[in-house]
Amino acid sequence: MFSQYWVAFFWGIIVLFSFVGYGRLLNIILLPKKNFDLGVWAALGLSFFVTVGGFLNFAGVISLFSIRMFVGLGVLLCLIFWLKNYRAWPLFFRQAIEYIKKNKLFVFVAIFVLLIILVRYCFAVAFFSFHGADDQHGYLAFPAKMLQTGSLGNDPFSERRVESSLGGQYFLHTIILALTSFKNLHLADNGLGFLILVLLIVGFLREKKIYRYSSLGVVFLMAIVVSPVGNITAAYTAAAIFFLFFRLSYYIIESNSTSTWRNALIIALPLSTICSLKSTFISVSVILFMGHYFFYYRRLGDYRSLAKEFCLTVLVVFAFLLPWMLSMYASSGTLLYPIFGKGYQGTAYGDFKHIITFDLYSLLRLCFVIFESLITLVPLIVIGFVIYGLMASKERNFLLLIFSSSFFGVLALIVLLGGYSLYYYSFPYLLPSIMFAIVLLLSGGLSFRSWVNFDEKLVGIILVVFLFGSFLQRNLPMFQDVKDSLNIDSGKIKIGLMNSDFVSEGELNQYSALQQSVPIGETIISRLDRNFLYDFTRNNVYVNDTPGGSSLPPGVPLKSGSEAMSDYFLSHHIKYIAYSYGNEANFSRGSVSGMLLAHVNPLLRAIAENGLAFQDYTVELSKTRKIIYNDGKNFVLDISIKIKK
Repeated sequence: MFSQYWVAFFWGIIVLFSFVGYGRLLNIILLPKKNFDLGVWAALGLSFFVTVGGFLNFAGVISLFSIRMFVGLGVLLCLIFWLKNYRAWPLFFRQAIEYIKKNKLFVFVAIFVLLIILVRYCFAVAFFSFHGADDQHGYLAFPAKMLQTGSLGNDPFSERRVESSLGGQYFLHTIILALTSFKNLHLADNGLGFLILVLLIVGFLREKKIYRYSSLGVVFLMAIVVSPVGNITAAYTAAAIFFLFFRLSYYIIESNSTSTWRNALIIALPLSTICSLKSTFISVSVILFMGHYFFYYRRLGDYRSLAKEFCLTVLVVFAFLLPWMLSMYASSGTLLYPIFGKGYQGTAYGDFKHIITFDLYSLLRLCFVIFESLITLVPLIVIGFVIYGLMASKERNFLLLIFSSSFFGVLALIVLLGGYSLYYYSFPYLLPSIMFAIVLLLSGGLSFRSWVNFDEKLVGIILVVFLFGSFLQRNLPMFQDVKDSLNIDSGKIKIGLMNSDFVSEGELNQYSALQQSVPIGETIISRLDRNFLYDFTRNNVYVNDTPGGSSLPPGVPLKSGSEAMSDYFLSHHIKYIAYSYGNEANFSRGSVSGMLLAHVNPLLRAIAENGLAFQDYTVELSKTRKIIYNDGKNFVLDISIKIKK
């Protein structure tokens, strides 16, 4: 078991090198006049992987072999680029040794910070926890299905399939699974995404020639920031791509780049990646896109050339996203929810409404959520005041761009989601926005209006100190509960589940026997606690992750009784329902009782009501339909066969 941990550990490093190889190649092709750093190369490579993943998914050729070949080619490119400069290695090592001798204190502190980052990566390699509904119902199943069948395929009953993401993050998970197991899937975001974001910030600090101890303080801040995400969706990966966009946009505006096709590709690549990772980032991406060209026009003043570039960029973004969108359309009836239609999402049928209320309770809850989010909203407000005091300059324009995108992104979450999980959803773009602004402030040289008495470097340091204290306080519960993330075996501390299996052999046998009870090729509606354990090549499995949240027309009836639900499924030639009745598929009435209260947002209440209704109806059907499999925890019904009471 110990060797499994190190396989996953080094596989993550190999994938990072592969990202760097592809990113370095893209740097040469798209930015021949600018030699970027390791962070930009890694982020460009990540974007390239996600973009190519869309085409592989559309073609249905995702497999262990294709992923490993894809990664291997990137590693080969990385080695070629590094070996190309092998003559400079001796000089580099001599300079490094001399620097260490002259700056022992700084090197000692830097090594301490690097050790913290390494520990963060080590914990990401190992297993922390997976969300019982989000991950084990859907997010773990998607990459499993991609690797087994070649693509995400059709899943019209999965709300997460239509709402959460076009599929970019799921493809990144297939890369991790290409040599590891499900318990290592946090490696994609909390491991690689985190490392790439750190490398991006380090590269920008060096580019702006920030004082070394100030730079170390910023990196130390990043080392102690912990993502608020409770599942395996995009957080640090998205944050890294947002930061990549900032750096590329800043370079284009600063250098007055006029290469139309290169600029279009440079801007389109990170934007399309962000949109494919998670749907909640699309509104922020649109604001960034529009803002980039608005400020670029103010700088160049060349309307015709920028209009041409703008249109070309739109076409490239659409081309990069089209394979993901066509896959979504085949599965869920819409190219992109809700921009190009609702498709099979529950709101299309009127019984599953996204209603956001702003009564007294909602407003009080929103105030509490905003208070919880002050950790990032306060720095954003400070940056807003700094912008107000700045003289017109490219730095002011760019700070205004990232401030406005962050502000309207937060506003969109408040309006569309009632502010629910504000910190969770805004973290992936607020954090990189604030960090980018801090680096610009620390670089100095900003021109303020005559009545403003700001020291921008001091403001930057204050923001770093504030964030350090806030994040440290927020992370204290995690440090106190660190024992839950460790297994102690015979006196030896081993990280996460490094010394145990996430899925036992008994569970694998259970799920195999469950699926064997259904004839090959038949469709299964699945409401199991671990949907990712299916053999997706044997049966067509529809993951019913949020009953009523998505379903084939005219929508699954969840208010008309079990017989109406049975008739609905049979009308779509679906005879088999699998349900984990033993633990209520990680969605027990007791665990979601708070969502059923009268004052709760109607959207959350509908999710709870519909989920429990489906489960209750399924149990009712088990009394009148043939049970073809039952292991004491899971059963499978053939609803086409009625039994006598």
